[in-house]
Amino acid sequence: MGRTLKRSAAVVTLGLAALFLSSCGPSEELVLREGQTLDGLLFCGFTNGLCTVDTFCAELYLKETGRSPALCVPENICERFECADGGECRIFTTFPAEVRCVN
Repeated sequence: MGRTLKRSAAVVTLGLAALFLSSCGPSEELVLREGQTLDGLLFCGFTNGLCTVDTFCAELYLKETGRSPALCVPENICERFECADGGECRIFTTFPAEVRCVN
């Protein structure tokens, strides 16, 4: 019985830690700066080919529409956005990359 209690306490502790850490993580809060657009960005992926040398494949986490399809974006993509909650635009190196705000 003591082992079950310890296991339950560990599960609750891990759950609370995950909840706390998730509140500090990425959120879908990218908002285009005034005058900026996503015009001209091409879709990317294995079926559509790779991006050109000066771009990389990424999904954008947008406040208005949620996650975008994978797009070929320039390396300075964060300059086009601001974060609605005052966070900072960051690029997460996955495939495709993820462009998100971090608090």
